[in-house]
Amino acid sequence: MNRSFGGFGLAQIFSLIGLLFVAGVLSVLGYRLTPPGGPPTVRSRLLPRRPDPAALRPANLVLITIDGLRADRVGVYGPRGASVTRHIDALARDGFRFEQMVTASPSTFPAHAAMMTGLMPTITGAVSPIGGRLPESRGTLAEAIRAAGLRTAAFVGSGALGRPSGLERGFETFDAPRATHRPATLRSLVVRPAGEVIDAARAWADDNFRTRFFLWVQIADLLVSDRAPSSYRRLHDDPYDATLAYADAELGRLLNRLDSLGVLDHTIVVIASSHGVGLGEHGESAAGAYLYDSTVLVPVLMRVPHWAARHRSVPEQVRGIDLLPTLVELLDIDAGMRTQGTSLVPLLDPGGRLPALPAVVTTAYQEVFLGGSVLEALRARGWKYIDGLTPELYDLRRDPEETRNLAPSQPDRVEDMRAALVEATGRGVIGGAREAPPEPRMLRLLESGLAELRRERTEIARKALADLGDRLDADHPGGGGATNGVPPAVLALLGAALRVDGHPEEALPVNERALRGLPVGGGFPGGRLLEGFLRAEVAACQEAMGDRNGAVASYRAALEIVPDDPGIRATLAGLLLERGDVADSITEYRAVLARAPGEADVLAGLGRALLRGGDAPAAAQWLRQAAQSAPSDPDVYLDLARASEELDRKAEAVRAYREFLARSEPARIEERRLAEERLKALERSAGTIP
Repeated sequence: MNRSFGGFGLAQIFSLIGLLFVAGVLSVLGYRLTPPGGPPTVRSRLLPRRPDPAALRPANLVLITIDGLRADRVGVYGPRGASVTRHIDALARDGFRFEQMVTASPSTFPAHAAMMTGLMPTITGAVSPIGGRLPESRGTLAEAIRAAGLRTAAFVGSGALGRPSGLERGFETFDAPRATHRPATLRSLVVRPAGEVIDAARAWADDNFRTRFFLWVQIADLLVSDRAPSSYRRLHDDPYDATLAYADAELGRLLNRLDSLGVLDHTIVVIASSHGVGLGEHGESAAGAYLYDSTVLVPVLMRVPHWAARHRSVPEQVRGIDLLPTLVELLDIDAGMRTQGTSLVPLLDPGGRLPALPAVVTTAYQEVFLGGSVLEALRARGWKYIDGLTPELYDLRRDPEETRNLAPSQPDRVEDMRAALVEATGRGVIGGAREAPPEPRMLRLLESGLAELRRERTEIARKALADLGDRLDADHPGGGGATNGVPPAVLALLGAALRVDGHPEEALPVNERALRGLPVGGGFPGGRLLEGFLRAEVAACQEAMGDRNGAVASYRAALEIVPDDPGIRATLAGLLLERGDVADSITEYRAVLARAPGEADVLAGLGRALLRGGDAPAAAQWLRQAAQSAPSDPDVYLDLARASEELDRKAEAVRAYREFLARSEPARIEERRLAEERLKALERSAGTIP
């Protein structure tokens, strides 16, 4: 008998039930395979394949890296209301969006070093969050691109990426924050506003757009997320959103300028976050201490000319170390470098595939600042393993917020991932004894102190760091060696804050205590560099206390450890000039310029030393260059005016005196009075000079 129900036969009903069952199974599988952050955009197979390499060969490259940029605050990664990233979103709509890009480190310098070398921090040793430096033996993306004949320029906002970092190699123009006035121990915390970075990059583009170029622009404002201009703070209640809207608008100014110059149509543009920032997750309000996805899973967007892609999503996990091989392939250049990264170009093709790319993440933040351990993590196949005193294991498909540690219940998976991590990192290149993680109150004090140092509110920072030191002291009663359990890096920050606040006599013993607490050879990532910085701080304290001879000896001791540090050498050159050692000062300034050509402070210092040494023609030459590099510095014009007078160049002297008076502070009463007198005398002697 053929029974039917409402027009449906039994066979049809069973077929429908079967279809529903299959659909249910597929939906479960789809959930388990969905990457953290939600389902990816489906790849369209209607998009054209990669263009002829000849179409890409003349391309330029613009790489924009942003510290602290979180994917969940970028509109195209999943709107949370109105997006504040209008210009970033617009670029993404014509390009590729990587859903799961994993940085090599949640700290600025190690993350950028990995991107620029294609090597993990455990291989290069570029791990330290303070005073890190890339070894000379490691080639960089800029060196490879410059060797291929492109012009290269970098404009960075973070002091952690300045010339002492080694990342300037390969750049013909390298424009970093002017941080020589800051202690060496604090330079990595200097942040230059995005507007200044973009102004300099736009000016360079105006002069160089007619030739092939590589332009790197780095924005660090999100690390000081309450420093956005007031106009943005009025529009956004959330300080992070206000700062992000400001950074996005500044990036829009750069992209609009490149568009108006007619170069965007043949320019590869990459916007990449170097690391995220904690906004309260896991008790973290900054970045570096932990290895959760809030700081290590970052947004990366790429627009490639002649490669049509409308809002293309790339769901596969990729890594920061993969950017270098990807970009050199797109530019069709032979980098001649061995990297650990894999070119992602196959993933830009519709239907393209790559083998799974496990990601290793490393941070030395806890070891350097809190006496803990280097942390390492492996993110692979939808799982995250964090190798700490207490192992952590997370199923990122089911628990993207990393709230349920499955390590106790899955010991076999923990062992498998630990073995894979050891193999990937070269069998514990960094390693070390595991220490307990910091208490939340300790981390909050450290984060507060670092944040205030970035804002240059050193008095507030000093109190937080002193409180942190007292609490760490209390945890090591009656022991802990020279520092009584307080990490030397914390003492270094405290000593620098004391000196900047005008208390060198208090800062000196703190710095000396930190030096005594350093293990022989440094002992931890960046420890040897920190020793050099601390010796420079001892010198600065001695100088401030009137002991110039002791300061010179201490600066020279610092330079034996960090001979390529331009800031310390320039400071020594200035001190030698003040002491009357003009010839030695000139020698040191020339040595700095060989390492850091174009630095305005150094150009001005050399000009000043030559003027003191009686070589007015050479002095004027260097001072003119300094005025071009730093047109807002009034002292350069005052020295240039004096050199011009000695050369009897009255018109140039008049213009320089006028510039000094226009730019100097009214409080500089005596200098302004003398400048006005000289200006009037010059005008009387030759009539009114235009």
